[in-house]
Amino acid sequence: MTAAPEFLGTIPESELAAVLSHLSAFNPTEELGEGVLLTCVDGRRTWQLASDDVCATIRGGRHPFTGAYLLPGRVVQAADRMVPLGGECAMHVADGGVTIEVRETLRAAYSLGTAVPRLRTFGGQAVVRARLPFNDLKLIASLIGDLPMDPTDFEEMAAQPPYATIRVHHGRIEMLREWAYMGASDVVLSATAETDGLGSFMVNILSFDAHLSMMQIDDSPRSEVMVSFDPGFGDFLAVEGDSFSLHFARRSRGAASYFDRLIAALESGNIDHRTDSEGIVAAMYRGIPMRLQLLDGDGPVLRCTATVLHGVPPSEDLLRELNLLNSTRVSTRVWLDNNMVVVGSDVRFDDSRSPYPTLTAVANEARHLGRMLRTAFGGTAPGA
Repeated sequence: MTAAPEFLGTIPESELAAVLSHLSAFNPTEELGEGVLLTCVDGRRTWQLASDDVCATIRGGRHPFTGAYLLPGRVVQAADRMVPLGGECAMHVADGGVTIEVRETLRAAYSLGTAVPRLRTFGGQAVVRARLPFNDLKLIASLIGDLPMDPTDFEEMAAQPPYATIRVHHGRIEMLREWAYMGASDVVLSATAETDGLGSFMVNILSFDAHLSMMQIDDSPRSEVMVSFDPGFGDFLAVEGDSFSLHFARRSRGAASYFDRLIAALESGNIDHRTDSEGIVAAMYRGIPMRLQLLDGDGPVLRCTATVLHGVPPSEDLLRELNLLNSTRVSTRVWLDNNMVVVGSDVRFDDSRSPYPTLTAVANEARHLGRMLRTAFGGTAPGA
């Protein structure tokens, strides 16, 4: 909100059309105060819409102003309908509202969105790059989005999320989508590109195709775009042109798709943890060092392990004792691994499960078994 009116510039019809082409894919909820972010970056009007899957940033004409505003989606729709082909409108913001004026004869006023406007920024993630014509990328994205013809079991088809792998290597960019799980043909589509680096990245292909296919860009028809991502640690894949950028969130299949949920659960409980490049989590829970890993089994599986004792030489008596302990346990098991006694548990992990019952069970077992086995077989407890 500003005390004095702020002039956002004279906006051409082509710029409004570019923003409008993304609007239906995001459909910001007006009654929740959501809208289209409009601010100024490096002297250019900058529009932004975001969802869990993608963030779209459209760079408009040059006009400096200081504020950041959330415009209800209807503002963009109204401006696009009011402005004739090849025309333009003036836009002002004042006292919590935005006004559109066309040819000094038409005027529309709306309240601004009430959510806090925040411009999302992205940087430092480009390790792999591919440059190619926008229309080539748009075409292979459209084809990879096609469904198998005349599917007989829609529930089976929907059993896997709509994800595809984008791979860059040796002068080409590829898109791979798997359909073998339902008996249909897997698909690989590719296009020639100027590439730098090798790697792959998984995205929601329905979102990827929708945004590229609906886009109207004020660039040359054969304009090129840069696709870039960090295959190891990046959270987003970027598609960047002269007047826009799209950032698509990384997606995973199987147990890996629950990794963010596991981390969120640990953070909500203020559990100290670290993650390595393989996705294995080291956590300290109730004074017990633990190793957490998500695995694919009959559904997603969380494996939680803790070292009971270090430096325990193998012996027949020890192995006999561990076998006896396993025969009396339901959800945990104990084994010897490279002179270490380890306790662990594998449990199904999905949206309905919390990791804390498993963490508690393994921590209690590690503490109990450490005291019991050290007396008989020696060794050192972790941290001792």
